[in-house]
Amino acid sequence: MQLRFAWVLLGAFTACRAERSLPDRHQAATTKAPSATSALVSPSSGLPSNVPAASTVAPRSDSELLHCKARGKHARALVGSVRGRVIDLRASNESLYVLHFEDDLRRATLTKLGRDGVRRGVVARHVGPSEPKSMVMTPDAAYFTRKTNVVRVGLDSGEVKEVVHGFAEAIAVFGDHVYGVVCNPSDSAEFADSLVRVSLVNGEREPIADLPRVPRKKRASGGPACDYHYLAAAAESVFISDWAGRRILSISMADKTVHETAFAGSYPMRITLEPETIVYQAEGGLYRVPRAGGKPEQLAELANTPFASYVADEKEFWINQSEAYTEAVWIYRLTRVAGKPRKVLKFEGYKDCADPCDITDGIAVDDECIYVAHREEHTVNLFAWPKD
Repeated sequence: MQLRFAWVLLGAFTACRAERSLPDRHQAATTKAPSATSALVSPSSGLPSNVPAASTVAPRSDSELLHCKARGKHARALVGSVRGRVIDLRASNESLYVLHFEDDLRRATLTKLGRDGVRRGVVARHVGPSEPKSMVMTPDAAYFTRKTNVVRVGLDSGEVKEVVHGFAEAIAVFGDHVYGVVCNPSDSAEFADSLVRVSLVNGEREPIADLPRVPRKKRASGGPACDYHYLAAAAESVFISDWAGRRILSISMADKTVHETAFAGSYPMRITLEPETIVYQAEGGLYRVPRAGGKPEQLAELANTPFASYVADEKEFWINQSEAYTEAVWIYRLTRVAGKPRKVLKFEGYKDCADPCDITDGIAVDDECIYVAHREEHTVNLFAWPKD
């Protein structure tokens, strides 16, 4: 692996996108052919990969916080913009992390922006054979997959390493391990795939459990047998969205047994862990089911896959949903406890946008704002909207 480090002068965004220099700098790294199979890293927080870690730093006063640009304005505010397609968007520690991809350059870039719309910097770039998938954030790193490789980017150092080879698209990070699925090369239903975890300390691979495939007649058509789109890991269990099998699987870490938590219908994707339940999205919308399995409860017809997405905070789900027979996309909010979804933010497609006009590439949420990556003809603008 060849790493190249460059100090990148941070620029400031105003609403008119004018730039001005700042004293802050952020380290960036670029690699074209990483080859390392393991990385020595500090242990992560041990939280599930879809739950933001709490800060270990003493709380600052309100005047010291870097506030969301839209806070108190009751209107959307431009935070910044990036080139290429946004693969994922995350809000963490008063910043936005944007993983975006330029097809012509085969280049993935992780960009960090202050949620106040002022500070901006490239964390790292990575050139590879495919678009990145399945970004996972921990307090010190971002992980994503390209083909069957797992790439780690240090958030402070900008160091880029391939830490795992041979995993399918979906991954999770919990504690000192990366979890993923190793596909059996045969497409036959008689074979099983394997849930594996790899240590981020020494690279040791540990098989956890075999994942029996469903018979062909029950398999989703048009895709491979090994087609897993989301993993969520916790201390006692790992949950997997099995797209081909149309189900949510759970694997007990205590006895390594595999259970079908829910028959999810078509296109099961994102999973959110709750204390006694999980929430997942599938073709019919957003569902909740006990961790041990049972009859799923439909929370909303929104977030229906494969084209909608959602994120969650402590109180609500935020759903990115296109409106049927229009070019409009709405952001909805839905309380976790009960109630009906409410429309809160609308985005329109640009002129001559090809059908289907997918114009919102990602959403993220923190304690102050919801953030949306809105695709226009030649760029993607990142907007903030206040939650309260």
